[in-house]
Amino acid sequence: KTPPSLHDEIVRFVDAMLELGRRGKLPGRTYTKPPPKWVGNKQSREMLQFGVYTNANRVQWAPVIALPPLLRRVSDLLVEKGVVGKGERLDTCCVNVYGVG
Repeated sequence: KTPPSLHDEIVRFVDAMLELGRRGKLPGRTYTKPPPKWVGNKQSREMLQFGVYTNANRVQWAPVIALPPLLRRVSDLLVEKGVVGKGERLDTCCVNVYGVG
């Protein structure tokens, strides 16, 4: 089980990164806002991408922030708990944040 403090720290981190992204303060394609037509159809999601940029499940070259220390800790925890093998330690992360509805 994820320690409550780690959960809260992740939520605060994601909220802070979304706010920076909305203000255009994140480099490259780290933050992606939903297309306007998706927002109207309630199909929207905001994305944060760390380590590598993907579009339609395809890796594409675009600048993004490297995997932050907090998310490296999550990766280490997944290895520690046996969810991910030691040789498969994660070095990328895509966070999808959906609106209500």
